[in-house]
Amino acid sequence: MSKKKIIFVDKKRYLNVQELQVEVVTNENIPKTIHFDDTIADHCDDWPSENSSELDVSVLLYTSGSTGLPKGVMLSHLSLINALLGFYTLGELRQHVHQETLLQVDNASVIINVPLFHVTGLITQFLLSMLAKRNMILMAAVKVLTSKGYYSSTMDDIVAESKMSKGAIYHYYSSKKEVYLAVIDMWENQTQELLAPAANEDSSAKAIKKLFNLLAKQLKIDGSFFNCLPTLWAIARHDDDFKKKMQKVYNRFQRFIELIILRGIESKEFVNLKPDNAKTPALSLILNFEGIFWFNIFNSKYVDAEKYIEEISSSILYVYTQRKGEK
Repeated sequence: MSKKKIIFVDKKRYLNVQELQVEVVTNENIPKTIHFDDTIADHCDDWPSENSSELDVSVLLYTSGSTGLPKGVMLSHLSLINALLGFYTLGELRQHVHQETLLQVDNASVIINVPLFHVTGLITQFLLSMLAKRNMILMAAVKVLTSKGYYSSTMDDIVAESKMSKGAIYHYYSSKKEVYLAVIDMWENQTQELLAPAANEDSSAKAIKKLFNLLAKQLKIDGSFFNCLPTLWAIARHDDDFKKKMQKVYNRFQRFIELIILRGIESKEFVNLKPDNAKTPALSLILNFEGIFWFNIFNSKYVDAEKYIEEISSSILYVYTQRKGEK
């Protein structure tokens, strides 16, 4: 009779096998066990390639449906990806429409009471969580970068903060530099999504006011990324890779504001600005936007951030729009 060599358990069942002389594999970070991600981390590139089609069957689910008779339901690769992206898009739309996400609530969690062989369990509970894992790593990296800085932080710090296994982290990123560069990419994408509604305003003055309000609202909801910006600026002074990425973000942001200003000039809304010099007021606005970030960093008790935002945006728009002779 052969002896057991390896056992797969979760944290609860580990208590029943921890005294056995066997290798224990879990999907959680438990001392003296092997994390499942670590068992496959070194072999992820060794999977054999297959000439499969997007219409080939990817998953076969069994259901009794409305008939009460068990039958197989075939999900193709294409339909599986479409469903996955559909659920992901619904989450993104909820964030934009309602301006809220579960991540805004401390220790938020979702309980889905369906098995993995159910289509909802398979896609929303299992596959969607894998899609979100990269963002979870980057959010952990933001916290580490803010608290420890670039040179004092390590990949182990990011692993600890993310509460994932080391193998899972290294599956996505090979070094802390690669992680922090990806943080800038995430910042760029989130900034574009955050500020996009401003472009839909029917006037440039409203668009600029909207920019200030959106940034202030995001600062109030979650200012974690704003806290690590000074660290990224400092790194960019000494590292060309960070400098190029930061410049790309600021160049796109600046161009976005320039287009709003040019639209205001063409519509005769900004009567005191010239079309051949839209760059200067755009840079001025960026400097004032960044003034908002400092409130989050220093938590100033002497100046109210929302009052500052209202006053500075009103002052800027007054200069742009005030016609000579008007008061």
